[in-house]
Amino acid sequence: MTETTSKTLSKYQKAMLTHMGIIPWQLKSESCSEYIDDTQQRPEQTGICDAPSQPPTQEQKQAGLDRLKQNITAKPKSLNGGVLLSMSEKTAGNQLIQDLLLFLDIASTDVIVEENSKPKEYCDYLLAWQIGEQIALNDRLLTTLSPENMNSSQAKRKLWQAIQHIR
Repeated sequence: MTETTSKTLSKYQKAMLTHMGIIPWQLKSESCSEYIDDTQQRPEQTGICDAPSQPPTQEQKQAGLDRLKQNITAKPKSLNGGVLLSMSEKTAGNQLIQDLLLFLDIASTDVIVEENSKPKEYCDYLLAWQIGEQIALNDRLLTTLSPENMNSSQAKRKLWQAIQHIR
């Protein structure tokens, strides 16, 4: 508990705070717990802070926002080898789907059910399963008819052929 934490901000963090209308503050010195306002420094204090003397331009603001948005949207959620079922809880609880998960040796703890989810939002998954118009396996995305429409032997055969390539 005697560790000291770094309270300095990078230039990018200061620019983002300034863009959001937040005034960055800095410690006066390591041994002092007083804060000073970077925007109201006296001439003898100019060496304390690297804050820009002028507000960022519109292009700099937009570039910073674009980088921030890219960092936020670029990080997919990890499923750690699990299965994403992009369907309702009711559909995921269907006996046919449960039997297929059992066949694939997938524990119920490794299954995430999220209606209207997109597989592109996830990474590290064994299989993503969604309900669609036809039965197909593209990369790790299995698209099937709804379990209620899987009554024909032809549809079940096509599903069986698709899941043979999963493991």
